[in-house]
Amino acid sequence: MPRPCWRGDELRALREHAGKALRDDGRHLSQFQLAEEIRASERVVRAWEANDQILISPALITSLNIFAERVGFRRSVDGGDDMRRSVFVAGGGSLVAAQLLPAPGRAIDEAYVAGLADEATSLEGRYSTGPIVQLMDSAAGHYHWCVSLLDHTRTHAAHQRLQVVAGATALLVGILARDVGLWAWSRRYTNTALDFAEEAEHGGLEARARSALGILYDPLLGDGAHADVRRFVEEAEGARSLAQRYSPPAMRSFASAELGLAYAAGGRRIETRKALSQAGKDLGGDGAVDDLGARFVGTMNETVIAVYTGRGLLALGDTRPAIRELEGALRGGLSPIHTVSTMIALSGAYKHTGDRQREASLLAQARAAAVRHRYLLGLQRIEVIRQQA
Repeated sequence: MPRPCWRGDELRALREHAGKALRDDGRHLSQFQLAEEIRASERVVRAWEANDQILISPALITSLNIFAERVGFRRSVDGGDDMRRSVFVAGGGSLVAAQLLPAPGRAIDEAYVAGLADEATSLEGRYSTGPIVQLMDSAAGHYHWCVSLLDHTRTHAAHQRLQVVAGATALLVGILARDVGLWAWSRRYTNTALDFAEEAEHGGLEARARSALGILYDPLLGDGAHADVRRFVEEAEGARSLAQRYSPPAMRSFASAELGLAYAAGGRRIETRKALSQAGKDLGGDGAVDDLGARFVGTMNETVIAVYTGRGLLALGDTRPAIRELEGALRGGLSPIHTVSTMIALSGAYKHTGDRQREASLLAQARAAAVRHRYLLGLQRIEVIRQQA
């Protein structure tokens, strides 16, 4: 039976540390209190502490990781161990997207890699609708399974394609980790995706990875500790250049929109407007084949472009035009993540106009939507805004 990624003694140490961080009296959290924090039952936590070898739900492991990061608990084990997700690889197969892939033969051929690519596509298709934490677990499991097969490919073509599948899946994990505020994981997996893209010489995947890496330096969406406008612009420009050559229209549009936000963060008004305008043109233009690795994950349309335009205008201080763009986008129908982000941006815009009632209402709506969809990054941003008020 594969062991969970946390040992029983680590759970006890976490309860002790969390008590000091969260309780005025410094007393340890009880097993029941820890269970409430990670949305588990007290029975599960009690059994977990008593027996390392029980099979724990990957969703609970991720919830525990998120809680540990929130209270500043550092584990004594190698940080890579808690990302291996051994629960996903057992008995010669890999549980991915609710399917059990058969164990491979002596060598992995292109047909088998095609099946892995289909699973990666299925995972990407759940990005806008699936629960973030559970999807991240499934994607991490698929990534590690793909990596374990790299030394067993039969041909160079199969090996190169498997690198693309592993890189695209790593990038999905990085994006999802960012959405739940796990910054170290997001940087690790995003950089891994970039490494695979360069090794496989896949310009489309490299464009996506550089876009995702740039966002981590965004002063508004990044973790703050690594905010770097110059690096944000550098990565966004690189992504945009690659996307023009190797990406389908949706990804080209996204790369232009992100570049617009990067320029706005640097106060470059003319470049901002030009890039955001180009995003609309790219959406309706020609581009590369919409293949795994190159394709944009999520939704990119005129409504989403309006969100980026509104955020860019707001960063430049053009509050009224920003409000018009953002309000229009909210009426156009957005994904849960974009809805939360748009409401947060709008609340900031109304703060500038002095409309405190509208500001507070939007933040409350954003928080409710973030809780409903478990969008932890949105909740973190809202908490920062409230602390600064």
